[in-house]
Amino acid sequence: MKKQEINIKHELSVEETVDLFNEISKSISEGTISIEYGEKQISLKPGCRFDVEIEATRKKGKQKLNIELSWKEEDPTCACKPVLKISSQEPIQEPIEEEPAEEDKTVSEKIDGDDEAKEDFSRGEDTQGIKTENEKSDGDNEVKENIPQE
Repeated sequence: MKKQEINIKHELSVEETVDLFNEISKSISEGTISIEYGEKQISLKPGCRFDVEIEATRKKGKQKLNIELSWKEEDPTCACKPVLKISSQEPIQEPIEEEPAEEDKTVSEKIDGDDEAKEDFSRGEDTQGIKTENEKSDGDNEVKENIPQE
C-alpha cells in the first residue's frame, strides 16, 4: 500500500485547540479518525492499544508540546489487553456470595440435577437426611417451621 500522509501546521485559538482535541478523542472512541485539509484526506482506524510519546520543551520564550499516537493495524474486533492501573487506593471489591454449607441446603438445592433423588423425594422416600424446605439449621439445633402445605 502506498504511504498516505497529511502534514498540517496551522495556528488555532485556545477554544479551537480544545475543540480539535475533543474531536480527536471522540473519533478514537468511535473507531475512525478522518482528517481533511484542503484537497487532502486520510482516514485512520485506531487499534486497541496505543504507543504514546509526549515531549514538552521550553526555551527562549517558546514552549512546545508534541503528542504522538501510534498503533498497529489490527482486527477491529480485537480483544484488548487488561489495563495496567497503579494507585495508592485499594480497589473496591464486590462481596463474594458464599455457597451455603451442605447441611444448610434445602432439598431442592441438594437434589437439583440428581434425577434419582428427585424421584425418591416425590415418592416420599428417605432422602438420606436432606432437609425439607420447611426445615432450617440453627447451629447445632434443628428448627422446624410450621408452614402450611398447599
